[in-house]
This record gives sequence, C-alpha cells and structure tokens, in this order.
Amino acid sequence: MLKQALPQYFTLSKYNIDVLRNHDLKFDNVTLDQILDKKSIRNYFYQIQQEREQTALYKRNEFIFLGRSNVGKSSLLNSIIGKQIAEVSNYPGKTRNLFVFKISKSNYIIDSPGYGFAKGDKKELEDWGSMMQSYLKYTEFLRQAFVLIDSEHGYKETDKMIVDLLESHKRPYTLCFTKSDKIKEYKQLKEQTLLNFKDKQFINQLCLLTSIRDQSGINMLKGIISFQIANNL
Repeated sequence: MLKQALPQYFTLSKYNIDVLRNHDLKFDNVTLDQILDKKSIRNYFYQIQQEREQTALYKRNEFIFLGRSNVGKSSLLNSIIGKQIAEVSNYPGKTRNLFVFKISKSNYIIDSPGYGFAKGDKKELEDWGSMMQSYLKYTEFLRQAFVLIDSEHGYKETDKMIVDLLESHKRPYTLCFTKSDKIKEYKQLKEQTLLNFKDKQFINQLCLLTSIRDQSGINMLKGIISFQIANNL
C-alpha cells in the first residue's frame, strides 16, 4: 500500500492560506553579507542604524532560522535558496556564528547555530544563548523567525527555550516541522502542538510540514517570506 501523502501544513486556528498563494520568491543572486559572533552583533546593527538615519525610506527585512542540531536546518535553507549556501555537516552544532545572507535588495536570511548541540560544552551553550539574546535585543528588522522542529522527535525542552526567548522579546515565529516524509501521520503532532502553544502570543497560526526529500512545504515557506517582504510587516 502506498503511503498517503501528508499535507504541507496545519493550522492552530483560523488562517487564510490564500494570502500566500500569489507570492513567489526567487533567489537569483544570494551573497554572504556578514558572519557575526556575539561580540560583533551590536556594532553591526549600530552601523545599520546609522545608515537608516541617513537614508530616506530605509527598508530591511530579516528572517532567521533556528533549530536543534541535526534538525536539517542547513539542508532546508539550501533547498529554499536552490543552491548550497549553508554547510551540511554530519557533526551536530558545527555552525557557531550567525551567517547573514543577502537574498535580494534589503532582504536577508540568517542561518543560526544549532542549539543543544551534542558535542557542545556548557560554555558553548552559554555563548549561544548570549549571542541570540544580543541579536534579538539589537535588531529592529526581524520580520519572522522560523523555529525548526524534527517531526520524528517532536517538541523538546531545547525548543521551548528558544520559543520562550522569542516570546519574551515579542518576536513573531513560525513552526516548521522538518523531515515530515519520515512520519506516517500528523494528527498527534498537531494535538501536541495545540497543547504546547495554546497560550503563546507571537506564534504564527500556520505550522508547516516540510521535507527536503519531496520538497513538501518548501514553496509555502517561501510564500511566507515573500508575503512578509511584500507587506513589509
């Protein structure tokens, strides 16, 4: 018997999915803009703030991808862009910096280190937390954070850590469940998500089920980014 295809998303409440259908995002000239560590973040955004003050109608949109090590973040980013920009490694937590990619005029995707990395020590975990605190504190341009969760393993304590951090900074975020081709059904996943996020204020009511193997959910994820850019939310 053939495996029944899963949907590309589920919703936590009423959501008008049609708003995403007419948005198409193309990545024709992606460049690496900056590599940031926790010490350089403040200065980076200070320089951007100066540029903003000197430029009429200054616009900037940022989209950051967050997830546990081995959640498939780098592979997902490469699939979205259509070419390899993020390094795919068999060693969890290899990325230790924020990689800022310019995807088009005034629009940026940020690849963050995996959190809860298996080979990291306590100091590295503390450095990760400090770096993310600095980024969320100093950026004024984050339009959407994408929190990646492994469909097979579900929502973990380390995921809750980043969700609580985003909530405390009042930053909007979308849940992206990766490797959805490896699960048979999603009803339990949806039920658990409804339970875990019922009191959250800044979560997108649209949750994505993504897979780089069959490209499920990829275009919808791009649609969210494109919609945000078009509306400069």
